[in-house]
Amino acid sequence: MVRARSCHAGALVVVIAAVVLAGCGGSDNAKLSAEIEAALKYLPKDSAVVVVVPTDLDSGPIKQLDDLGAAKVKGWSKIKKQIVSQVSGSGSQSGIDAVLGNSLVISQSGPNSDNQNLALQVQNPNAVKASIQKDIDKREAEQLPDYKGAFLWEDVGPDDEDDEVNFNGLRDGIIFAARTQQQLRRAIDNAEGSDNANSANDFKAQIDEMGDDSLIRVVGDSQQLLDNSDAKEVAQARKVKFVDALGLFWTSATVTPSGLEGETVIQTNNEDLSEDDLPLTTNGVSLNSPSPDAIATVAIADPNQLVKFGLAAVKQADPQSTVQVDQALGQLKSATGVDLNGDLIGPMEQVAVSLVGEDQFEFRVQLADGEQFSQSLGKAQTFIQGILGSNDSDLSLSVKGSGDNTTYVILQGKNEVARFAIDGDAVVGSVGPVGDLPSPSASESIGDTGSLVFEGDIRTLLDTVPLDKAPLDVLPLDKVDTEGEKLALDLAKSFGAATIVLSETTEQITIKSTQQIGD
Repeated sequence: MVRARSCHAGALVVVIAAVVLAGCGGSDNAKLSAEIEAALKYLPKDSAVVVVVPTDLDSGPIKQLDDLGAAKVKGWSKIKKQIVSQVSGSGSQSGIDAVLGNSLVISQSGPNSDNQNLALQVQNPNAVKASIQKDIDKREAEQLPDYKGAFLWEDVGPDDEDDEVNFNGLRDGIIFAARTQQQLRRAIDNAEGSDNANSANDFKAQIDEMGDDSLIRVVGDSQQLLDNSDAKEVAQARKVKFVDALGLFWTSATVTPSGLEGETVIQTNNEDLSEDDLPLTTNGVSLNSPSPDAIATVAIADPNQLVKFGLAAVKQADPQSTVQVDQALGQLKSATGVDLNGDLIGPMEQVAVSLVGEDQFEFRVQLADGEQFSQSLGKAQTFIQGILGSNDSDLSLSVKGSGDNTTYVILQGKNEVARFAIDGDAVVGSVGPVGDLPSPSASESIGDTGSLVFEGDIRTLLDTVPLDKAPLDVLPLDKVDTEGEKLALDLAKSFGAATIVLSETTEQITIKSTQQIGD
């Protein structure tokens, strides 16, 4: 059986393979292949996001990925067999061959919209229609009344859910699908006129620039996404100048001899921003890991910039929400003479946190002046102890030793949960099981320059962190019980070393990433 939804599953496999990845304006002369332009006509012009993925299994980026998997990934043939099963369902190889080959395009209007469409120019329209007719005869699909010459049907198999893209059409060699019959007919109306995604020149220009060698191309409009999100939350968010500045964004991933490379750009030029309006510093620095044994490290330059942005953003969105914070900071300064931002966070040039074992972290804070920071922390110590003791967390701060041998210990009840010390111009510490403090001299440069950097080994990370403690709810990894989720996990475990480097200017955010695949 061959369905438009099967093409969607094929796209999903490609997205899963690139999921760890993370300025162009419009052009009246955006040039794309005729097949992509024909498919774009069936998508709405006001699409917030458009995704383009190849479906040619015998050449181009998918073939490159297949060759890479065969060379680098243990058990790739089994994984590939599972992928084919996910894509084809119970369809025949000849039926799949009749559909796949050109680029699949997918659109989504926004988080609060069910307006999702996809379209693909097929290889053999007559064979596709014959295959669908067999599904109808077996009552696995229901034929709908033709509309403007389009052959329409609805998937009605037992595995079809209400939130699936179950309404499908075939017209002029294009197979297309939508969530509702009304949206399906609207796609046909769009294709007959000019009010469709093929006339969205900003999107088309960027899709073209990313190139046909991309494993995935995504382009979207941040403001369009916000327009189709929760109105109350968006109204609050748009009080923050940076949110109003968000514009077009795009991302692509390409296959390399060792894995995948990705680039994401988010324009922030809808407003005139200053550096003070940005969440992260524009001064990219070479960041350091606190431990040579790190499984994964996240490092940020000038954390004070993020703290100031966060407080300002919250205050802009809801001026009353920071009253208690402002009062506490005022009390700290009046009681001790210490300013949190200026004396404690301000001197921090970079912060790096490494996962070194299950529930065990090490961190390193590079300081502009360790002696001044130590003095400020000493002045604020009693105040901090009072704040910790005034809530229900049962946390307390204990100080051991003195002078250069001072160690600060955070306790929950009688149990030590973290410890840190000031060593020269660095704060080094650990969170989790008691162990030796990391040494500043043991730190290793991550080697990439940016405002925010991640570096780690994905396979080791998955082996170290239990699935029920996974920090990101990208997939329900605490309950891997469907074939698609198991396949995604198998693919993820073939991933090795990964880096993500984020840099920022007043015009755009750029995220570059690499992902090694296999051993």
